[in-house]
Amino acid sequence: MLPEMLEDPYVEVALQAPPSLDYIPGPEEPEQAPPSPDYVSGPEHADDE
Repeated sequence: MLPEMLEDPYVEVALQAPPSLDYIPGPEEPEQAPPSPDYVSGPEHADDE
């Protein structure tokens, strides 16, 4: 991680703030996110709602 990034307020807050149970990582690592109780696999379900 570059020192310049540490000076960014957003990065500092992100590093200090603990991950919430509802926290979902960005599209960079979607597989790291645990499935939420309401999550339904399959685009047809998401499109249906």
